[in-house]
Amino acid sequence: MHTPSKTILIFTLLSATNALADKPYEQPICKENPKPKNNITIILKHKSYLLETGDKDCKVNYAYIPINDDSLIILAGPDTDELGINAQNDIYLATSDKSIAKNIGSIPVRADFVGGGTFRDIFQVGGSLFQTTYKIDGRQLTISQPSYELVFSDSQCVYRSRTSNHCTTMIGSYSNPICVWRDNHRQTLARKENCEALQDFLNNPQGEAN
Repeated sequence: MHTPSKTILIFTLLSATNALADKPYEQPICKENPKPKNNITIILKHKSYLLETGDKDCKVNYAYIPINDDSLIILAGPDTDELGINAQNDIYLATSDKSIAKNIGSIPVRADFVGGGTFRDIFQVGGSLFQTTYKIDGRQLTISQPSYELVFSDSQCVYRSRTSNHCTTMIGSYSNPICVWRDNHRQTLARKENCEALQDFLNNPQGEAN
């Protein structure tokens, strides 16, 4: 018997504990500066940045991703006490005109960089997969809400359109999942192509070649 829900949950937990080690990001050099106060310097190919933080050290994994010619993202992974399914990467924004990288928030370790300063997080709750998008907007980290949900092993009361006054109970299955647009706790039926990334993850949670 195929149990996709269990398989996806196990893979999500394993990927969260791997932190930045398996991500295809560039690795910088980390240097600890104990004086005059504890801080971290991240050394890249052509420039160094002082991290705007007092609670990181060089024992965690660091990586960086160029956004454009003038800025890049530095990711600081969780320490061993913070690993798990809810582990977070701290995000620092570094710009060419500054020597200090500013902390602008955090994103789940499992989130993948998809380009354009954007990360996509796919995670499972019960019989549904959810997608949340994190984007570097100017010098801020923003979270895209609403988001999409792919119901593959559950029933939901779904509005058939944005103008519907009443919802209808719909059942999603692994062979026929339901794509839903979530907005302020209202679940509206969406076109299946909008859940393409979620469907790909459902079909192949470990990212193996077909």
